[in-house]
Amino acid sequence: MLLVGGEKDLQCDPADVARIASLVTGPVESHVVPSLTHLLRRDSEAPSILGAARLLTQPVEPAVVSLVVKCAQARGAS
Repeated sequence: MLLVGGEKDLQCDPADVARIASLVTGPVESHVVPSLTHLLRRDSEAPSILGAARLLTQPVEPAVVSLVVKCAQARGAS
């Protein structure tokens, strides 16, 4: 299981990444990405739902894409 949380996620507590990982019985890889929001974009400003429209004009954070690709490759997905 790949768990990715955002340090600035206001909808899912970043601490839940560790909580979920502790409950998983199989292999788990977990990450809390600095400055990442629930929208999978980094934000240099203070966490706020009001920034959603601005953040959605940006691409998904490349670090998140990289984590997903590496996880899939490690599991033999093509």
